[in-house]
Amino acid sequence: MRVSVQIGDELAPALEAEAKAMDMKPSRWIEALLRRRVLGRPVLRRQDELAFIEVQVELRAIGVRVSQVLWDLERTPGPSAERQLEQLSELRAEIRRHLARLRAAFEGDLAYWET
Repeated sequence: MRVSVQIGDELAPALEAEAKAMDMKPSRWIEALLRRRVLGRPVLRRQDELAFIEVQVELRAIGVRVSQVLWDLERTPGPSAERQLEQLSELRAEIRRHLARLRAAFEGDLAYWET
């Protein structure tokens, strides 16, 4: 569907500034605003979207590997294994904190479209 909107001189500079700040064309910015408001879907610049996805994939892969190592170490008794288990548990908790921060950043971006 094509929609034509006449933007007055009063709104045009603000629209241009908002779109430029998001690295979008004004028409794309208006579409993103509608998508967020009507469909409730997130709208990111493509480069941000790819960065979020890449970081999440990498952190999840690290988390899976840490879980596998922990599983192996649990079957290896001894003081050395116990210390390694503690360190890996701390690392796993840190990864979870980073994932939570990543999600908070993503939700912060969503908040932009809700104002």
